Amino acid sequence: MVFALRRTVWLKLIQAAPVLPGGRLMQHARQRTIEATRMAPNELCIRKGDTAVLVGVVPTGEIWDMVRLVGPRGRVIAVEPFPDSVAQLEARARATGTKNLTVLPTGAWSEPGKQTLYIHPEFTGSHIVLDSGAKHDRAMAPESYAGSIDIEVDRLDDVLARAGIENPDFIKITVMGAEMQVLRGMDRLLQSTPRLWVKAHSLIDGQTANVVISRMLRERGYRTVITRGNHGPHGERPGDVYASR
Repeated sequence: MVFALRRTVWLKLIQAAPVLPGGRLMQHARQRTIEATRMAPNELCIRKGDTAVLVGVVPTGEIWDMVRLVGPRGRVIAVEPFPDSVAQLEARARATGTKNLTVLPTGAWSEPGKQTLYIHPEFTGSHIVLDSGAKHDRAMAPESYAGSIDIEVDRLDDVLARAGIENPDFIKITVMGAEMQVLRGMDRLLQSTPRLWVKAHSLIDGQTANVVISRMLRERGYRTVITRGNHGPHGERPGDVYASR
């Protein structure tokens, strides 16, 4: 009974969050809710009018919730290197008349160059760069993938700067274990971006990625929350990292 009541209150809060007023007091309330629940859904992370960036995009996934949450005065930037996903995103944006989505067809990394993207035989969201330095729980042997392509990658600082995006309000990074590579290419952005959400299901040098990522972001002046874990292919997965200034 108590669990059902808590769940009802939580769902009502999530439904109400996108239409609640902004301002410092409401941002503080959002932050305290994330800290208390160790849950950071997009509804609490994103506000109307935000410029929000998603690095690593499933074309049928949460990108469209982000478009809805920022509203017509906001803007969503999709940073995605896989050509089929880029085409699907652009086609849906045209079909739905979506004006506040910009698709940047490139990969984010610690430095400019090329990487090999391995194509998962079933799940678009599981395409992966195996050479990230992290051990991802969904990674397979190279020969198990449907194929691979070379992709152009660059520092996210430079990817966004070329698109005229200097000060995003929120960046979400979900790149199958390459999250630290992306963060290392964000020197400028980590000085100014007020809110980050970073997937952290991997192992980095034997440590859970959320510990490594959280420590890095705290050193950059962020306040971090390690969110609750979820169930993965090998049991319970570590939580992700929400960070704010």
